[in-house]
Amino acid sequence: MLSLHRLSKNGKIHGIMRTNNYKKSALSASIFLKKNFMTDATLINKNKLINEDCVVSNSINGSIRVIKLNPGKDNANNYLSPRHLNLLKENLSVYDKSKIAEFIVLDSVTPGSIVSKGYNIDFIKSLSTLPDESRVSETINLLKGSYDLAMQLSKANKPIVSLLNGESNNAFNAFAALAPLRVSTEFTKWSMDHLSKGLLPDLAATTTIPRVTTLGGMNGQLGIYLLLTGDVLSGEDAYIAGITTHYIPYDAVDNALERLSELDVNHFKDKLKQETVVLNTQIVNEQAWNGSISGEVTKFLSNENKKILSKINLKSFSEVLDEFCQPVHSINRNYKFKYSLEALDVIEYAFDIVTHHNFSNQFIHKNIKNRLLEIITCEDEKAFTIKWTDAHKEFAAETLNKLNKIPEFLLQATTRMILTNSEKQSVDSALSSDQLSMSEFYSNDELINNIGKVDAVYSEDQPLLKKLKNQTVEVAETIKMTQSKQFNLNLGNINESSIKKQFLKLGPTSNLQKIEQSVYLSPYHIAKTSGEFITRDLILKRCLVQNDNVLSWKKITKSISLKPYNDVAKEVTPIVEDSIVEEATNTANEKETAESADTVKKPENLSLEDLLEKDDIDIFEQEEDTVNIYNDFFKDDK
Repeated sequence: MLSLHRLSKNGKIHGIMRTNNYKKSALSASIFLKKNFMTDATLINKNKLINEDCVVSNSINGSIRVIKLNPGKDNANNYLSPRHLNLLKENLSVYDKSKIAEFIVLDSVTPGSIVSKGYNIDFIKSLSTLPDESRVSETINLLKGSYDLAMQLSKANKPIVSLLNGESNNAFNAFAALAPLRVSTEFTKWSMDHLSKGLLPDLAATTTIPRVTTLGGMNGQLGIYLLLTGDVLSGEDAYIAGITTHYIPYDAVDNALERLSELDVNHFKDKLKQETVVLNTQIVNEQAWNGSISGEVTKFLSNENKKILSKINLKSFSEVLDEFCQPVHSINRNYKFKYSLEALDVIEYAFDIVTHHNFSNQFIHKNIKNRLLEIITCEDEKAFTIKWTDAHKEFAAETLNKLNKIPEFLLQATTRMILTNSEKQSVDSALSSDQLSMSEFYSNDELINNIGKVDAVYSEDQPLLKKLKNQTVEVAETIKMTQSKQFNLNLGNINESSIKKQFLKLGPTSNLQKIEQSVYLSPYHIAKTSGEFITRDLILKRCLVQNDNVLSWKKITKSISLKPYNDVAKEVTPIVEDSIVEEATNTANEKETAESADTVKKPENLSLEDLLEKDDIDIFEQEEDTVNIYNDFFKDDK
């Protein structure tokens, strides 16, 4: 039996330990909160407390988050530094994931003045003076910060509006073009002055700007003209040209945002939730095997429903902004669009470069100049479908003079980027292409040292031009391939042999196009759901595709059994076949991998990536667990 003294002593020790454990758990909980709950109010309060920060944010009625660029004392022009980009990315990421915020606004602390003049050319020029390690680090920070932010803007779940309420140039306008809603005011001064500063228009600007313009031709000629000349547009001009989606007077901007914050979007979500049963019943029935639903099917349908909801919300927000829009001549009664009808005729003719035969032309910029000269020197009225008047010739001469002031290298590189990105099917692919081009640009001392120089001289043999040429050659091959008939493979299994046959049928073309075409290998028409994900990832993870039509495999693959969706009664039997005979060049490691893949195991809650890494698993085999697919669509909203 324990003595009273010992018992009381143990009791004190136990009490002290409990107190210490409580303090320790409280401390760890507070650390956890600080680490994981950097959302909405916390971030807003942080930005309010740190007034000298270059990015601040606030809330309007709890549902709108406004991210503002703050010039500060040493950055009157609001140049975008890596710190700016990282803070913008942090704010955008937090608010985009918020369950409270419904709308995000990009603005400036100094409305009506300078929104942002884009990149600081002095900072970029200083990269060439840094030691090698520091230069690589700073260049990576700049590229990663800018392209990560651009990717976030293009993939944002919440509607984003860019308020161009002041002077904005180059990089900031490229970011703004990625937002679905763009508002200009009477104080807007918009320009893409990359070339005049010795820079190239990156961040997918060569894709977005030509596609949003609504005048000067159907092939984005006005956008191409603005990219090459760097002309400044007023708020009215930007709206008429299609650069901005709304023109709202400066005094009405706050009222428009206030009205947006009052818009209730929850009823759209409730309505869509009710309709999911009807919308997705057919897909669910087709994908139900033995009473179970593939996880990829639930993921696909959930993403599709979110896309529909996003489009509904975006339309509603746009209609609210329309209520505050005014005719461009309501403020300035003497307003006239910057470009006359004659000027638009010249732009439409001279800058029509996005054609298939131009992909093999490395001197498109000279074609533009030659067409301008044709207009200037034209004397035969019957030589063209348009009668070139003195007004046409005067504008053509002004445009030619602007282009002659820009170095040939910059014109050639920009037109190549425009051609290459014109065939990109998504902003993501254009961003990837531009990031590679700009990494080459920033690593070239000659290109960096010529930034900001009026009389810049470039050597003829530029590595960047060679890379851009190779990109356009791949695009040209893709165009030829897409014009041919699609190959339908009537095989029951997706295996190495069938994929090789598919690639041989497609002929030499780009890697991406081969992967896109191989989605249709499935004979059961499930390319829109799990078949697309599985086939694409299978090819990406298992083989390296060469442009000369040669396949080199990372490891030996097994064929995958596909079960028709209309044959529910029969039980799925995994089919595992040996790979085709490997060539003598295969390594010993590949043979060992093939010998070890003899047994078939059932998947144990593995992700798609884990399944694809295992050769002995039938991806389509499912356990007898039913999934309530409808409750999973909006589980994040509970």
